Amino acid sequence: MAEDPGSDDIRAALAAQLLQLRPRDLLAQTAVMLANQAALRLGVGNPEQADREQAREAIDALAGVVELLEPLAPAEELDALRGDLAQLRMAYVQSGAAPAQPPAAESEPADDDPPEERPPIWTPGGEV
Repeated sequence: MAEDPGSDDIRAALAAQLLQLRPRDLLAQTAVMLANQAALRLGVGNPEQADREQAREAIDALAGVVELLEPLAPAEELDALRGDLAQLRMAYVQSGAAPAQPPAAESEPADDDPPEERPPIWTPGGEV
């Protein structure tokens, strides 16, 4: 089976691109891709694309990449990635803990029951 004559050119171009990047740059790009993957799999753009297991894998991988970047990346970049990671973790937890809302008819008081009077709210100046 003969190789495509352009494949050597493609390999050379890819090698040239990789030589221009530092490993830190590749890790930072990977972190951004993982954060985007996790957000998509949490259903951020389209709920039909949600997949909690894949979101968890992307979040865990992002945490590992952030750890690898700690000695290499500037503090501002690490702070941004840590913030993104925290938000994704929170979104993951919230996506699995969304309780079902009770129907509105059950939460409304019956018409023959008088509405309960609320006690006044205490404030430091005594105003309500």
